[in-house]
Amino acid sequence: MNTPHITHIQDGVYIGRVRAHQEQGRLHRAGIRHILKLYEAAPYWPDGFVVCDNEVEDGVLLPEDKLVRGVAFLQE
Repeated sequence: MNTPHITHIQDGVYIGRVRAHQEQGRLHRAGIRHILKLYEAAPYWPDGFVVCDNEVEDGVLLPEDKLVRGVAFLQE
């Protein structure tokens, strides 16, 4: 599944922009239910999605704890 807001990276892994929130129906139809949310605040994801809130700052080296948490979520 590729849309202007969502790009397929590898089997089971997609990357999207904050606007991917607008593609909820397509995500559900594609079987995507887990969201690694890297931005702060809204938009929030509705029931039916498992969300890991792991806010990071753009353009800054990723802190180790955020990296470990995000990778652990992707491996679940």
